Order: sequence, then structure tokens, then C-alpha cells
Amino acid sequence: MQPKDRKRVLSDHKKVKKRLVPPFVYRLADRSILLQPTKWIDNILPEILWLGILNERYGVKNGTALALTLAKSSMSISKSSNRKFFSISAYEQFNPEQQDAVMGELEDSDSERLKQSLDILIALYPQCPLNFLYGQEKPQYQNYKSKLFDYQEILAKFFNKHGKSTMLMQSSAVYIGLAIDVLHIRVDNSLANLDAITKYPDTEESRQVASNVRATLSSLFTFDTPADGSDWAKYFWIQGFKLAPCLLKQIWEEYEKR
Repeated sequence: MQPKDRKRVLSDHKKVKKRLVPPFVYRLADRSILLQPTKWIDNILPEILWLGILNERYGVKNGTALALTLAKSSMSISKSSNRKFFSISAYEQFNPEQQDAVMGELEDSDSERLKQSLDILIALYPQCPLNFLYGQEKPQYQNYKSKLFDYQEILAKFFNKHGKSTMLMQSSAVYIGLAIDVLHIRVDNSLANLDAITKYPDTEESRQVASNVRATLSSLFTFDTPADGSDWAKYFWIQGFKLAPCLLKQIWEEYEKR
């Protein structure tokens, strides 16, 4: 590698004496930068909820694989720096032509399975950035009222970020981040054996992996998300309280105490 290439590749690093320090490290070390860890319920959960819904429908292996097909299709179209396609708000970047291009990249069977699984999400949250999957035939709320309770049960399950279903959902996000090359780890990092999470919380290794998964997601969203959350996350909770104010208030208050 030529020196000029090295400068380009490491242009985001900061020189400290004779060392090049990656941005994550020097931002942590810079006390003038006040980091406010993003909140699980407020900001992260709305972003990756779709992965949990797919996992509930198809199982973790197949649900994650299906989400990855959409993420890879989106990577091939995206020109934005926001390429975290495990998060819902990343899909806000596409204009109608790019949305059509993403759909064109998907196999018909994958497109149908995504729509069959996420219909309740779009029906309840019509402004969800993933609504482009449905074209002009978006699911309507009045046709999904009977499924509201089922959805509430799923959402309530994911409020506890340490629960097994929630950890599997978070692991799906990390797996996709690794697969689409927006997240990089060392070979000796516990995330290199992400499959160990399937035994959570019964083994020490699975608990170590789970801790690393939570820390990784928290850091990713802390640096890239506005302090008050993404537009999607704010809309998600405003709309959620309109749909079921009593239930959400009860769950919210329960986990805010923890």
C-alpha cells in the first residue's frame, strides 16, 4: 500500500504522538465530547423491532436471513453514509426511484415474505420507512385491528433488553452489520462466535457475547443518532401512545424503574 493510499484509508483517524487512533477511541478519550448513551426503549428498540417481528414469524435463523436480503439489496443502491440497514431509519434515505430499485433487487419470494410479516407494523405505523415494500397497496389499520393485541404482546416482550428474545433480536442486528461490512471486529472478539447467543443465558460464553452485543449496538446508535432520537423513533412512540396509551404507559413505567 502506498503512503497516499494509507492516508486516504485512515483519514478519519487522529494522530496521537506516533500512533493513529480510530475515531471511536479518541472520541471516548476526549472529555470535551459529552456522550449520552442512547436509551434502549426510546431509541434502539423502534429501530430494530422489525428484526424481532421477523424472528417471531420465521425463527431467528430464517428471520435474520430474510432481513439480510433486504439489507444487501439496499447496500447495492445506497449512496448515503447511513448504511446501517439493520435499523429502520436507514431506509428513510431512498427516493421513490431508489425504492423501486431496492425492490427490483429482491427475489419475489423474499419480497412477499417480508410483506406478509411486516404488514402489522405498516398498518399501525403508516409512516414507517419500510412502507415502500408495499408499493401502492399498503396495509390499512382498519383491517388489522384484530391483530393489535398480538402486536402489543410482541412489543412488550422486547421492552426487557436482557430477555432472550430481545437478545436474539439485537444479535440479528449485529450479524447484519457484520455481513454488510458496516461493522468490523477483531478475530479474538467474542462476537466472532455470535452463534453462542443461541444458548443465552445458560452459558458463560453466551452471556459474554450478549454483553458485547448490547454494548456494540449502544455505541453504534450513540454516535449516529440525535440525542432525542431519530425521526422514526419519535414518530413510533407518538403513534404508539395513540394506539394503546394505557398499555404502553404501564410497560414504560415498569422498565423505567429498572
